[in-house]
Amino acid sequence: MSRTVPSWLDDPVCVVVGAGDGVEAVAHELAAAGATIARGPVTDDTEAALAAIEIADKAAGDPVSILVHASGGNDVAAKAYGEAFAKYLDKTNLKGNILLLEPVGAGAETSLASLCGPKLRANAITSTYVATGPREKLRALGELASYLASDYAAYVCGACLGIDRSDKRRRA
Repeated sequence: MSRTVPSWLDDPVCVVVGAGDGVEAVAHELAAAGATIARGPVTDDTEAALAAIEIADKAAGDPVSILVHASGGNDVAAKAYGEAFAKYLDKTNLKGNILLLEPVGAGAETSLASLCGPKLRANAITSTYVATGPREKLRALGELASYLASDYAAYVCGACLGIDRSDKRRRA
């Protein structure tokens, strides 16, 4: 008898903010893992971010529990969405995940510290492949995002991970 996991995610609604090949790969893998994807605009206005989250909620007919934000190092936009998502989760009495996708060196650790809370689990993926990259690296980026957004990583909070750190092979 074999055991399989039908999907990483149990039909959550995910708002994806940002652009680039890495963001598209993450959205694709989250959808393949079972998420309903909605798009949100890049904005530094908390009320506009909250409106985008509420529109996704109404369109999907289910609450938003995952937010993927790729601001390209724009901490103000990440903070606005983080505050909006926290307000939304308080209002709906739910818990959620926020995942930051940032280029290497963007300082995602600073944003993570302000986003983590009792109802909000925040993690980051920093990679040179957030904007573009080879297909296998983009797929790995999406798979890591799916894992971090899933309940399998429910204990992971405040982590800043990458997928490109093994590009330089070490010789024994």
